[in-house]
Amino acid sequence: MSQYQSNYQQQKIEYGTEHIYEIFDFLFPGSNTAKLIKVHDAYAKNFPFKEILERLYLENGAPVVNIIGGKSGQDRNKLYAGIARACFNTDAVIIDNGITSGVEKHSMRKGLKLIGVAPDDEVQYPKVNSTYQDPYELCAGHTHLFLLNNKEQDLRWTQESLFKITLALRIAEGDYQYSGVYQRVVHVFVGDSTNYIDEIRLAVKFQQPIIVVPGSEVCNMIIQGVQSQNGVYRGLDSELVEYLTDYPQYFFMLLDSSSDEVAQYIHFFLTVTPYIQSTPILYQKKKQNQYEEEDQNDYNPDDDEKKDKQKQRQDQDQDQDPVEQDP
Repeated sequence: MSQYQSNYQQQKIEYGTEHIYEIFDFLFPGSNTAKLIKVHDAYAKNFPFKEILERLYLENGAPVVNIIGGKSGQDRNKLYAGIARACFNTDAVIIDNGITSGVEKHSMRKGLKLIGVAPDDEVQYPKVNSTYQDPYELCAGHTHLFLLNNKEQDLRWTQESLFKITLALRIAEGDYQYSGVYQRVVHVFVGDSTNYIDEIRLAVKFQQPIIVVPGSEVCNMIIQGVQSQNGVYRGLDSELVEYLTDYPQYFFMLLDSSSDEVAQYIHFFLTVTPYIQSTPILYQKKKQNQYEEEDQNDYNPDDDEKKDKQKQRQDQDQDQDPVEQDP
């Protein structure tokens, strides 16, 4: 156990509902701090997202940029500079996988909220005065870190995807029930790691734009398939091809990964996205369940009997109407 892992355990500040989660103050080497949320049961029924966001002062809602397939060791400086610029101009929150990708240094310069979501057992804690940085080491620059566990089994990469996307939706939803304002979520698909298909599936399900950035093998093949005359995607996962062909309206291709182009795309999607429903899907589901319960409570079987009798009388009246004879 590293010094910093034991250090944050001594700085626990509060427990969550029924010990589903705990919040800590986490100190990185170099004195950068973050809120670390240890989630003990990531997929518990009625998980208290609202309670956690209130304790983190994220309950008012904000636009969200979710990075899909990020990985350390890649030269993405211009791309992440553009993402940070767009988020700064729109007051957006960035969500990634918590490890080094390059976006964190630009987030720190802009003073942005950068939230990392990862399985607890898949990441390493930073060590003091270490000359080696593990590629899966938690990275300074994150303001919040959600480390996930499950009661039944240890979570692995890709098993955090549903929690990550749901967190993005909850942050965007904010206090929609009272304010009537729902912020946007946009996904930036860099594809540097192979852990992407689950997030792509969920982004399509929730009808959200996915910006495909050139540079990685998978993203280059997607862009080549779009640009080809016959629209054939070669070498791609069959499920990904299915989403690209059946739901092309959610995929947007960057011709290059310059900071200006990605910033313009993100800014547009966070401010004007006409095809996304104005009411958040999560809130729609809540209201639908509420209406169904109200209909069940208001239902009276006597009303059906009254309607049947009224219809019978109307039919009888029509049969008894005199037929007008021609002179």
